[in-house]
Amino acid sequence: MTPRLSFGVGGVVSCMSRFIHPSKPIREKYPNRPKAHKLEDLILIAESEISIRRGGGLAKVYNFSHLNFPDVIFYAAKRFVHMTLEGPAEDFFVVVEATVPQVRRQVNQTEIDSRIGGVDTTIDLPNLNSGRTSNLTAGDMADLRRQGIATDDDNDPAPENIPGPAPAPPNDQLTWKSDGIICPRRANNLQNSGACFKHFTRDEVMKMTKLELFLVLFPVEYLSTVLIPETNKELDQPMDIGEFIRWLGCWFYMACWVGISRRRDWWSTSDPSIFQGAPFRLNNYMSRNRFDQILVCLRYTNQEVNYHDGFLHMRQIQEAWNKNMADEFNPSWINVLDESMMEWFNKYAPGFMCVGRKPHPFGNERHTICCGVTSILWRAQIVEGKDRPPQLGPKEGAELGATVGLMLRMCQPIFGTGKAVVLDSGFCVAKGIVALEAKGVFAGALIKKRRYWPKGVPGDLIDEHFENMEVGDVDMVMAATEEGKPFKIFCFKEPDYVMKIMASWMTLDELEGANTKRVYKGANGQTMSTTFKYRQPFGLHFRYRHQVDDHNNRRHAPISLERTWATKFWPDRNFAWYLAATEVNAALVMGHFQNGGVLQPSLDFRR
Repeated sequence: MTPRLSFGVGGVVSCMSRFIHPSKPIREKYPNRPKAHKLEDLILIAESEISIRRGGGLAKVYNFSHLNFPDVIFYAAKRFVHMTLEGPAEDFFVVVEATVPQVRRQVNQTEIDSRIGGVDTTIDLPNLNSGRTSNLTAGDMADLRRQGIATDDDNDPAPENIPGPAPAPPNDQLTWKSDGIICPRRANNLQNSGACFKHFTRDEVMKMTKLELFLVLFPVEYLSTVLIPETNKELDQPMDIGEFIRWLGCWFYMACWVGISRRRDWWSTSDPSIFQGAPFRLNNYMSRNRFDQILVCLRYTNQEVNYHDGFLHMRQIQEAWNKNMADEFNPSWINVLDESMMEWFNKYAPGFMCVGRKPHPFGNERHTICCGVTSILWRAQIVEGKDRPPQLGPKEGAELGATVGLMLRMCQPIFGTGKAVVLDSGFCVAKGIVALEAKGVFAGALIKKRRYWPKGVPGDLIDEHFENMEVGDVDMVMAATEEGKPFKIFCFKEPDYVMKIMASWMTLDELEGANTKRVYKGANGQTMSTTFKYRQPFGLHFRYRHQVDDHNNRRHAPISLERTWATKFWPDRNFAWYLAATEVNAALVMGHFQNGGVLQPSLDFRR
């Protein structure tokens, strides 16, 4: 026990930078500082009172200076300032004789609350404040845009599909071809292979435990070379990989239960009760102080840049996770590219946006690609939007267009394999379909009219061609990009519209499976029905299009690990997203490879 140091003029203090005012000089000098960034060697000048806007009244603060900011006088609330070295005794503000233990890294409650104090809601939207966050109306989306929030309401065309100042005149002579279609996958005798691991046989995968599966699918090298060494710089006692996995296990176990409002109940000294508190105690696995200290000290990057990059704490885990999946997992012959959401409610977070059609519309959008047979997610890239630092330059493939470049980046691990990708309507860009074919990947995208038809798609002429056809009729028309590269448009008459898919492969052969039935109103208002088998383009689309959504649903329900890890620190939520995605992947691997396709319920697997 050592005497508590006394505050006074000339004393040396430290304070976490987020509590220091004015904050602008600190933000400019340390643009990518972590949440727990601390300024050391601050020189005390005086104690004073300032008026505060929130709640009125006065707040007691310390004033101090720093050699790196010679022209700035800073201040911070007294409770956030910690004494390092006393000044002259005659200049003490207050003499304190109490004693406290001295430790290297003292975790205070304010830091803990910042990392696990609940999600900060800063969106001004009545429906959100009332608890409704899905099925947003057009008025809701307009309100969000007025707040400066990026939105995606599925009505904007891909940039490549926006007509130029003088669009080419439409070709009134369409080349229809319902039979004799050549499929390049079939012509090259490409097989419909299943998913597998690159470094493990199927028998080896079948013998793996849940933890072993998780550690194969998560980038352990990133933990060993980045996260744990950087976190250990802040910890009193260094942490090894085993302790960190145990720390993660505490989070996963807490995510097996709902209705426990206080996290500290998991470390309560009272006996478990069926009426209140947590149903289990974690004291035998890790102390509460150690758990909190690891949480506060977590660091996700060892990189530094001299410009502001809101995604800096995310880039290494994204790169490491994608690389690990590409190194370990070989997806099946067909895959699905779509979007996933990372739920978040602070509009000041990097890349924040609202995707109104999603069940969890607020937060960060990621483009994700899943194996069509197993639903295992094997690549993810966050949407940076206007928050991407210009110093990083354009993304790979950006010269081909934003959407085309994205399609190429997402499919890069399967270049040259002859595998196929089912695309969401947001990717119906003919130039992208052709670019993927040139890389040895075949794709098909649902065509949707967003204000106007995508380039190269004679949508109105197709609708006119099908006007007098029967429900279930199909046909195919050859089309071409502006550069003259050919692609196919498969068409299928539905009761009230013509479904269209642009693709670089497939034929109109019937797809094996059960018959499909349509019930609709005829021209005279009478109820009519027809039964048919789906043709290949439409049957494959309906069969596999939901795989990314299925993965998202397992990640969110019945209990979301991301929500359990309630935090106001965006990098924590980002890291939790990759943990949750890996957990779902491990469960899917276990079901597909070990249980004959039977998936274990999410909570059973987690426990």
